[in-house]
Amino acid sequence: MRRKKLYSLLDPEGEPRGALRLGVPQSLSEIALPAALSALSQQFPGLSPQITCGWSGQLQRRLENGELDGMLAMGPAQQSFAEGYSGRLLCPLEVVPIVGRRLNLRASSLRECAERGWILNPDGCGLRAGLIRELQSQGLRLTLNVESAGAQLQIALVAQGLGLGLVPRAALASSPWRDEVAVLSLSDFQPAVSLWLIHAQYLANLQPPLAFFASKVMQQLTVSD
Repeated sequence: MRRKKLYSLLDPEGEPRGALRLGVPQSLSEIALPAALSALSQQFPGLSPQITCGWSGQLQRRLENGELDGMLAMGPAQQSFAEGYSGRLLCPLEVVPIVGRRLNLRASSLRECAERGWILNPDGCGLRAGLIRELQSQGLRLTLNVESAGAQLQIALVAQGLGLGLVPRAALASSPWRDEVAVLSLSDFQPAVSLWLIHAQYLANLQPPLAFFASKVMQQLTVSD
């Protein structure tokens, strides 16, 4: 209710000004954030974007605590949201398991390759959590070779043969190491991830810049794919 009262003070028809607090998933920030922020500043010069990069679950808690106006999230195609918040499904987001070509690994299932170990984001990442759930469903354990944030660093380490990776295809497409890694086609592990825009329902004149920012992020993901 307090947040609704604060947003009600904004002129719904006025030019957006002041802070726009945005959350962006860590896995997408390297791919899409610079260009999307530049476009946002040009389109809405009166705004002062404040960006928080992190894992989707952590960002959603900050949104519900009133620390963010809106956020992009990676998650399943079906979701429910807390009272007072809205979510819009933006697009599917392809996520792929990868391996260094130097390993010459031929695997068609998760069981055949999991023992090689993984290079993954720290705990809290939704992609990592999804992988762990699938491993556990097959009676397998996660072998973690490297724990580090940043898709490009992970792709570089995978290219060196230090383990398997799990990254958005758009990140792989824009990576300077893309020719040194191969995408694994695993019959029992095909991550289904979607990109969402989540925000408070009462945004007044902050709604247009938030939607604009989301559209530019999607545009960058398409360009990189």
